[in-house]
Amino acid sequence: MMATDWNERGGSIYYTLFENGNGQPPSKADLLRWEASMAAQVGAVPFRVLGDPGRSLISAVGGGTLPIAWVLDDEMIINGYTQGARAETVIDWMENLLR
Repeated sequence: MMATDWNERGGSIYYTLFENGNGQPPSKADLLRWEASMAAQVGAVPFRVLGDPGRSLISAVGGGTLPIAWVLDDEMIINGYTQGARAETVIDWMENLLR
């Protein structure tokens, strides 16, 4: 619900899929299925869903386990990340960035 407010204030939230349910790189159809599933569960998906089939985000920080929350700047440079994407962490990051 906060993603809408953040968008209005200049911040964006994205959800990234690295693989589909079969462990293969996600296709556009996989992304659309995931969005539809989330919309059915929570009523809406207020952020963009992107695929990273080459796992470039994970590779940029030397690997890791999912989920990972990221802070990227306008040039898509990683400014921060944390293993285990907790809502409280993301909320704190965004509120501090958008002050």
